[in-house]
Amino acid sequence: RTLDFEGRYPTWSRRGDQISFNRQERNPNPQAGYLIDVPWLVNVNGSDAHRIANAPMEWAPDGARYLSPDPETLEGWALVETQTQRVVEHINLAVPLAGTTRRSIAFWRHTSEEVALIVRGGLGCIEQVGIRDMASGAFRRLTTIVGAADPPTYLDPRFNPSGDELLFTDVRAPNDRLPLLLRRVHIVSLASGRDEVIPLNAFEATWTPDGTGIVFVDAGSAPDARVAVRLFSRADRTIRDLLVRAGPGDAFWSVVSVSY
Repeated sequence: RTLDFEGRYPTWSRRGDQISFNRQERNPNPQAGYLIDVPWLVNVNGSDAHRIANAPMEWAPDGARYLSPDPETLEGWALVETQTQRVVEHINLAVPLAGTTRRSIAFWRHTSEEVALIVRGGLGCIEQVGIRDMASGAFRRLTTIVGAADPPTYLDPRFNPSGDELLFTDVRAPNDRLPLLLRRVHIVSLASGRDEVIPLNAFEATWTPDGTGIVFVDAGSAPDARVAVRLFSRADRTIRDLLVRAGPGDAFWSVVSVSY
């Protein structure tokens, strides 16, 4: 069913009763010739749709708080109270460039106060993946800052719902030869730090509920192709199709909206 709202980048509240999304609206600057993304919130039955001050990037498990790019510093993260829209904490970790339009750069663990984040660190726009304890404020980095040549873009951090692991994807443009992009999936053991790299052509990726497989949108070989939703089995390293696009004008958009 549809909610009769045009928008993009939807995120579910943890209680499943609300959806936040971005709507493109006229720029308040009459001299600007482009639309801007404006955050909205709507109940799942389509009622009470309204603009909100801060765009939720990830909801707390209880739905009472969410993470957003900080509206005051314009650099870091903010923890926002859902009911009042009040910023209750400014988090001094830099949001990646174009953070408000990135598909998936944060994930709150359902069983703890841990949040997996993509952050900007070091020189320029080099990104890192890490975990922040929202109770203590401690931040643990899982990736190492590499040289400025060929820096990766990270997406889709996801805690294993059945194990102590974190999944995320990276994409690189070697020698700036767009659209030739190299995509991979990482599985990091949070106990040992071991990083298993799987060469899946994943536009987006997430876990199966039991943690034994990875569901991903295959990016295809052309820009914006996104040809299929596929399942990678960790046990036998096989890949099988779950959904395949009907024709060349079709494309799959998201699997990371599904959350456990």
